[in-house]
Amino acid sequence: MKQWTLIFSASSAPLRFVFLFLLSVLFCGILRAQNMTGPWVEQLNQRIDDIRKTDLRVIVLDAEGKPVSRAAVRIEQISHDFPLGFVLGEGGFDAVRDKLPALAVLNAVALDRLTAWSRLQQNPLAEPDYAAVDEAVREARQLGLHVRWGGLLSADAARNPDWLSLMDKPQMTAAIENHVIDVLQRYRGEVDAFDLYTHSLDHQWVTDQLGDAVIRRLYDQAHAIAPRAALALGLENCLTETRLRKAIEHCKDMRNRFVHFNQVAIEQRMGGVLLQRQLAHGLDLLGELGGDVVIGPLEVGGSSAPAAANNLETLLRILFACDCVRGIYFSGLTIDDVADPNATLIDNAGHLTEPGQLIAGLFGSEWWTNLTIATDEVGNAYARPFTGTHRITATLPDGSTLRTTVYLSKSAPPGLAQHIVLLEPDKP
Repeated sequence: MKQWTLIFSASSAPLRFVFLFLLSVLFCGILRAQNMTGPWVEQLNQRIDDIRKTDLRVIVLDAEGKPVSRAAVRIEQISHDFPLGFVLGEGGFDAVRDKLPALAVLNAVALDRLTAWSRLQQNPLAEPDYAAVDEAVREARQLGLHVRWGGLLSADAARNPDWLSLMDKPQMTAAIENHVIDVLQRYRGEVDAFDLYTHSLDHQWVTDQLGDAVIRRLYDQAHAIAPRAALALGLENCLTETRLRKAIEHCKDMRNRFVHFNQVAIEQRMGGVLLQRQLAHGLDLLGELGGDVVIGPLEVGGSSAPAAANNLETLLRILFACDCVRGIYFSGLTIDDVADPNATLIDNAGHLTEPGQLIAGLFGSEWWTNLTIATDEVGNAYARPFTGTHRITATLPDGSTLRTTVYLSKSAPPGLAQHIVLLEPDKP
C-alpha cells in the first residue's frame, strides 16, 4: 500500500494521469459489457428482426426447368434500405473522399452545412449561389447516396439570413416563398428529403411575424412541386421523455393547423452517460409523433471515446428497434465537424475511432446479411435478410453458378406473402 502511495504522489502526476485514464477505459469497457447484455438486448434484437428484415424464398432450377436440391445459395448484402448517413462538411466531398471507404456502410448524405439560406444568398438582391450544392448533389448521386437537403426555413430568426428580419411582412413572405419554391424546383428528383420548417419546438418567429397561413402554404406548394420528396418538420433535442412529450403535442398541434408535413426530423446532441432504461422508456413514445422519423444531425459524445461508443451503441440499438425511425444522419465524420471530439467517427489518418468502429460493426456485421443456405429437395431456400440490395448466387452440384442482384423491401410484391427470386440458366 505504501508503494502505491509513493507512485501516485503529487510528484508523479503523469503516472497518475495514465493510471486514471486506464481506469476510465477499463470502467467504460465493463459498463459497455454490462450495458449490452441482458433481456433488453434480446428484446430489441427480436424487434429489429421483425421490422428490419423481410421474408425471402429462392427457387433454383436447372436447364430443364427442374428443381435443384442441395444447391448452395449465398445471399450477400450490398447496401441497406435504411438510410444511414452523415452531414457533409463545408469542404464538400473533397475533404472526406479518402475517408469514406472506412465507413462503407454509409449510404446517405445530408447537406445542412452547404444549404443554409444565409450561405446561399448573401443579400435579398443577390442571386443564390448553388455551385457548391450542385457539385455535392452530383457527386452524391454518382456515389449512389440518398440525399437530404437540410433546413429550408427556421422558426429561429437567428438561423435565417440577417436581412430577412429587416423586411416588411409582404416582402418577407415573398422572399420565403421564392426561396422555398426555387430550391424545390431546382432539386426535385435530385434531393430525396427537405427539412422544410425547422426549430419550431422552441421558437416561433415566423408564425409570430406571418401567421400559420404562410407555413401551411409552403408545405402545400412543396407537395405540389416535389410530390415524391419527404417534407419534414424539423425539431431539436427531443430524445428525452420530457422533450419528446412536448414534441408530440407540438406535432399534433401543427397537424391540427393543417400543416401537411410527412416526416419529422430530429436534430440531437447527447453526452454524459446514457442509460438504456431511461432512453428506452422515452423513445417508446417516438411513434406518437406520427409518420416517419429521421434522426439527424446526430452527435453522441462522452467523457472519452470508449464512453462515447458506449452511449452511441445504447442509442443506436434503441433507435434501430423503433419502427417509425427511417434514417439516421451523424453530424460529421471528422473532428472538424463535431463539437465533442469524442464523437469523431474517423480520425485524421483515415482510421475509424471507437464510435466509428461501433457503427461499422453494427450496420456492417450484426445488422447485415451474409449467409449461405442449401436448397431443399424441391429447390427452395428460405431466409430472412435485412431489407436492401443483395447479390444472390446459387452454386449447383455440378459446379455451375447462377446469380442475380435484387432489391428487397420490407413488403413483398403485391399478391405475394414473401419475396421470391427464381434462378435458372438462360435458354441456350
